[in-house]
Amino acid sequence: MVDTAGTAANIRLCAVGDIPEDSGRIVRAENRAIALFRVDKEVFALDNVCPHWGGPIGEGALKVDRMEVICPWHRFRYDLRTGRNVVSDLRAGATTYPVEIRDGDVFITIGG
Repeated sequence: MVDTAGTAANIRLCAVGDIPEDSGRIVRAENRAIALFRVDKEVFALDNVCPHWGGPIGEGALKVDRMEVICPWHRFRYDLRTGRNVVSDLRAGATTYPVEIRDGDVFITIGG
């Protein structure tokens, strides 16, 4: 669905139950890979591309106690909520997307 200005897309990615609890899953949306992480009843969405060297963030280890995901290539860590690089403030953070849960399905907004 595109908003009236034509700049944002609200996209259904999967059912919440398709994401293992305290784990992640990679899905495709708008020609990009999105890493989804489910912690308790919340779902977080980040680009699946680590800004450091392009590693697959969605294949990284999830640290629920710190609300972080660790890129499997070089161990850069990103805050699930904000995408902030918690290793160094001098390094770029990961792109995050607003998540909405509707009727048990996960939607993100891209653009806008």
